[in-house]
Amino acid sequence: VHLTPPKADERNAVADVLQKILHVTVPVQKITIEHGVAYIQISPLLKNELFLQKIEILQELQKLLGPKTPKDIR
Repeated sequence: VHLTPPKADERNAVADVLQKILHVTVPVQKITIEHGVAYIQISPLLKNELFLQKIEILQELQKLLGPKTPKDIR
């Protein structure tokens, strides 16, 4: 039996998209997804950059995850 942590696929996709768009590596352990919102534990400077690129990040996640895409990212 192969068990994966809850939302592991979504968390990995978020990490991959952040790497692609923001050019930063965010450990999967710093990403949580609750009630359709992805929470990222990063520095305030990176949070600001994430906010500026939010639409592009969510669009890229939509391509990867389809209906499992988080509705927001913070």
